[in-house]
Amino acid sequence: MISSLRRRSRSSLLAVLAEWLGSWRSSREVKEWVAKDLPGTIAPLIRDLLRYEETAEKALPILLEGLGLPDGAGLVIETIGPNLTRMQAAELYSAAMGLAPQLSEVQLTTLLEWSLAELEEKPPQTPTLPEGPAATIARFLWTLFGHPEKRRRWQAAHCARALLRDRASAVGGELVALLGEQDGGPFLGGGQEFLWMSAQQWALLVIARAAAECPRAVAAGESALVDLALDESWPHASVRELARRAALRLGKLSTSRIAAEQLLTLQTWNRAQGVLPESRRGPPINDRSDQGEVKRFRFDSMDTLPYWFGRLAHVFACDSADIARAAESWIVDRLRIMEGDVEAAREQRQGRYDYDTTSNRQGSVPRVENFRTYLEYHSMLLVAGQFIAEGRWVDRRYHEEWEDPWLTWLADHLDANPDHWSVDLRSPVPLQVENFGELGPREQWRQVNPDLFEAALRDSETIVVESQVEVSSEDRYGTTSVMSALVSPETAQALQGALESCANPHNFRLPEEGGEIGGNAEIEEPGFELLGWLTTVRHEESGLEEHDPLRRIDLSFRKPGESFVKTLGLREEWEGHRTIGEGGEPVATVGAWSDMPPSERRYGRDTYGSGKELTVEREQLQRFLREREMDLIIEVRIQRQFAERHRSEKEEAYDFGKTRIFILRRSGKLESLA
Repeated sequence: MISSLRRRSRSSLLAVLAEWLGSWRSSREVKEWVAKDLPGTIAPLIRDLLRYEETAEKALPILLEGLGLPDGAGLVIETIGPNLTRMQAAELYSAAMGLAPQLSEVQLTTLLEWSLAELEEKPPQTPTLPEGPAATIARFLWTLFGHPEKRRRWQAAHCARALLRDRASAVGGELVALLGEQDGGPFLGGGQEFLWMSAQQWALLVIARAAAECPRAVAAGESALVDLALDESWPHASVRELARRAALRLGKLSTSRIAAEQLLTLQTWNRAQGVLPESRRGPPINDRSDQGEVKRFRFDSMDTLPYWFGRLAHVFACDSADIARAAESWIVDRLRIMEGDVEAAREQRQGRYDYDTTSNRQGSVPRVENFRTYLEYHSMLLVAGQFIAEGRWVDRRYHEEWEDPWLTWLADHLDANPDHWSVDLRSPVPLQVENFGELGPREQWRQVNPDLFEAALRDSETIVVESQVEVSSEDRYGTTSVMSALVSPETAQALQGALESCANPHNFRLPEEGGEIGGNAEIEEPGFELLGWLTTVRHEESGLEEHDPLRRIDLSFRKPGESFVKTLGLREEWEGHRTIGEGGEPVATVGAWSDMPPSERRYGRDTYGSGKELTVEREQLQRFLREREMDLIIEVRIQRQFAERHRSEKEEAYDFGKTRIFILRRSGKLESLA
């Protein structure tokens, strides 16, 4: 019977079997069956249970201890032993992870020494480390900053930031000293190329942040940062901007020795000379994917030329072939790298990463840099800085909405905000069981408790006026959303009844201030008004932070609109994430959280909680409503879905959700139709 079940069901059945055997442990017949017959029943399933990490993680502890087998570890080893040569790496890893806790420290050490001796043709050589802990740590971080995988770089960046915040000035000085290095050092794995231009970029990302938060941790390197920012032979646009930013911040210290003339130069350094007036614009730009007849270096004609180079060409009103020729000169003539070097690196790294992780399809920025995309990307940044240094003007014809096309383009190659990293905006996941996969009985999933609607507002001294919250487990997920708008008091109740009786809540929406994408839903008629008071701040790009595994939150959010801020005499902080009063007291706060794992090509759903919400001080909100002579209409919508792989035929494919409409009166009374 067990062998006929699906793999996921087998691990669940093992758990049930372990529970039953635990309750029958005093039975002599059961003990005899476990010792004599159970091993033969379980053995044919072991390899299949090890095949995937998600089932192995659940099944192995039960096999080793939960079933009461005389020698669970021995049974696992006996089963996989004859199949070692046929087992995949994932199966072997799962087995090792399950069996390792059964060994003592002495046994683990012996096993490690044996495996190293078996894997290495020669005894591994201990690398020569730099002198002193600060230099060693800085060199280790430097190596990770040049790792092909950007998540590894970000993990190193967060560690470095924490160290520098802890006043590890010695590490900061050593890190600045490495900015001119092209060597990965003793921590670089054998046969792996070191991406030194990426290391320089990521190290400066950390140093620029430290210069704002803990400037004395990197102050000793101020002259090196000024030299790098002003280095005319190395016009890397991102490197130059980050070094410039750090130097200007350090220049504000009372102990700074940066010359006044240098600070003045840095103020306007790495900036476009001007925007081309319409009368000086040339002919239309050629967006072709051809870099020309002579190719000393082959750029990707599907993605790099039309998208990466093409977008930069729009900024400078030139052809993408012009960008390609200049980039080729940097790679071949200045960096001394030929096409054959790229092919050699490709063969060496073949099979290490999936194509999807290294592709810059349609101009995207890959999570993993292979040697070709590494050179294409950084040569583009070198050309960009070179053109700016040459005094080229920029063109707005293709992006009229951009005030400065150069700064808009450059922002994609920096952190998302110069004043903080996006992870700083991420709050802890609220300590509620549903955020950790405890969603109750499956058969009651779509039976929504009426109390949950008002609970979503968390009405007390503050109230939630906008939110989008999601909870997820392996087999289902749900969202709770809140939206609000201003409504004329005389007609509020009529609108409340009409909206709540709507069979499909997707057939209406409450407006934002001044309208939004998709049309303006505001209504201003005699005797009936429905007006927005919230506005959306959209962040389509996250720059270098796109692949930060700790960010996880969407950078777009809603905040109180201009009418709220002006009516109450407030001001904004952190791009509107906080709205504060004259004395600095918080009036409105945007919160965002998520423990959703970083995106991978995976099947099925994960267990996580994520969300964002806008809370407002109730007293200030009522003051605003009195000033505007309006009430607040609030929509709370709850949707419950089943994951497709776990959906039964009886379960509806999509839940449009259930809605409750509330009215918050100027007096402070919260009304509902329930």
